[in-house]
Amino acid sequence: MIMKKLLISISLLGCCLAAGAQNMYDAINLSEVNYFGTARSMALGNAVTAVGGDLGTVNINPAGSAVAGYSQFTISPGITISSTSAGYVGNGVDQHSSSISKSRKITMPNLGTMLNFETGKKYGLKSYAFGAIINHTNNFLNSFDVATQCSKTSRFAEFAAASNGLSTRDLGSYDAFYDTDINWDLLTAYQANLFSDYGTDGLYAGNSEAIAPGLDYHYIPGAMTQRSHVERSGIKRDVIVNFAGNISDRIFFGVNLGSVTSSYNYSELYREEPLQPDLFGLTFVKDGQNVETNYLRGSMRYAYAADYTGIYGKIGVIALPFRFLRIGAAIKTPTLYTVNEAWQYEASSSYSNSYFNGSATSPLGNYTYDLVSPWEANFGIAMTLGARLLLSYDYEMTDYSSMRFENSPESDFGFNPFNVQNETISRFCGVSNSHRFGVELRLIPSLSLRYGYTNTSSPERVYTDDYGNYVDANEFSRYYDDFQSGRVLLYSPRYVNSGRHSHSFGIGYASNGSFFMDFAIRKTTYTAETYLPYYDYTNYDKNGQQVNTPSPQISYIRRPVNAILTFGWRF
Repeated sequence: MIMKKLLISISLLGCCLAAGAQNMYDAINLSEVNYFGTARSMALGNAVTAVGGDLGTVNINPAGSAVAGYSQFTISPGITISSTSAGYVGNGVDQHSSSISKSRKITMPNLGTMLNFETGKKYGLKSYAFGAIINHTNNFLNSFDVATQCSKTSRFAEFAAASNGLSTRDLGSYDAFYDTDINWDLLTAYQANLFSDYGTDGLYAGNSEAIAPGLDYHYIPGAMTQRSHVERSGIKRDVIVNFAGNISDRIFFGVNLGSVTSSYNYSELYREEPLQPDLFGLTFVKDGQNVETNYLRGSMRYAYAADYTGIYGKIGVIALPFRFLRIGAAIKTPTLYTVNEAWQYEASSSYSNSYFNGSATSPLGNYTYDLVSPWEANFGIAMTLGARLLLSYDYEMTDYSSMRFENSPESDFGFNPFNVQNETISRFCGVSNSHRFGVELRLIPSLSLRYGYTNTSSPERVYTDDYGNYVDANEFSRYYDDFQSGRVLLYSPRYVNSGRHSHSFGIGYASNGSFFMDFAIRKTTYTAETYLPYYDYTNYDKNGQQVNTPSPQISYIRRPVNAILTFGWRF
């Protein structure tokens, strides 16, 4: 099965669920928040828990809408440009290559209105506000395309190794997608003629391999070009209904009822092609006769899409102990998501004798389940120095260990297929910490400059087992029975040293009338992540020596740039 940092398929729920996305990494991916909002809030690094006054702040602290003291409307078009550097690393490739890929997407990170009403009182509840706002809270845009030369391993040879012991009747049957627990990628690859049986039923070799005389072993006979193309896209939106109030210009409070709508799309295309096809000779049987041909190329595509909706609540407060000082805090309930996902595999193979070319497409798999996302709390402090300078700081904590998969139909029969995933989350997820800083300098009454910085840590934890091996969530899930039975013990939990940090800059203009306009640009850098096109497997060289060469690895770094232009009117 394909191995990915944030989308790893785990064969725990049967054949239809084997390609789905119910694992810890996907729960993090779907739950993660990366605030956008208006140009002003983004330019301040979203360090606005204690600032308020702007519709981009309402996601972070519902009390922010009461600070403004006026009604307003904002619309914020934007663009996201995602740049990803990717390259092959490790000992499994003949050459280390790299590439830079870019993707672009026009967006609308903010749209909303807030109505403010005065009560006429000098003390107590002086005003209150109602509003409806749409703010983006994540953008998944990311892609990379990278190729290398490899003469030691092949993805389709790994498929063959994973299929040893399976029946050719099952592998070749379309009904096996529904009637067996064989992974769908193996079925699709076999039916596309990317690997075949030899000698005895249940023994398989990749059609990219040569079989030694005597059928004792098989190996990669020459170098191949291996290319991986991965794309991610989608946007996460929060639709917020907000109520907030102002008590004596000292205490501001607010409540959000939030609805999340999101789409996430993932696809990967893998290709391999021999540099010298004459080295990749194969013998097929046609009409009872042996026919010689050469392997030319093979490809495998996997597509996955998830649409999910959720609902949550959030409350917040901002206090002004002094005229120049604001303190804010907010807490958000877990979001209750319903996730609808679909996936499909496609594969093809080509040979010098086109009679043996193959292609296959799996059925369209689909599944619906519930996910409870983490609860969040954020705290902020803001200070003004005269009328020209604003300084702000936020701390936000998100407890990912509280995530849970729920409401599977199989649970009605006394078996919850999410037990493994939920225990994995409890052990391997912890708290993500986000620190945000913002500075605003008013040059003249109508013009301001802004800067922001954000650093967010990963919630993922890893362990060391009693053999000294590194154990992450994927390994724990794959070998769950060994850990659960106590045959292998876990020690020394520690957080993965990864996450993201961003710098943002902006400028704001406020007219003497109702119109205002802000611009912001933000660059984010993620810690390097690792993508594995296929698993390691037992492999041999041409002399029959077992070499166990590791499969190729791709290291990639995402650096998205977001730009927002906000147009607003006060009334």
